[in-house]
Amino acid sequence: MDEAKEKPFIVAQGLTLKTPLGMVYEDVSFSVERGQVCALFGDAGSGKTAVLVERILRLISEGEHPLD
Repeated sequence: MDEAKEKPFIVAQGLTLKTPLGMVYEDVSFSVERGQVCALFGDAGSGKTAVLVERILRLISEGEHPLD
């Protein structure tokens, strides 16, 4: 089997975001397979966008191109 098909397209483990105002999210983990639809639900200001931006920026810094 093709190695790219075996591993998840995006993996996040133990993501935490703390600001001077307090904890936004803590110990968030998830994986998304290529072609899978995934949604994050939460109140306004709960860190949904921050989780996705952090993960995408980390992938880019590791040399991955998540939108290819």
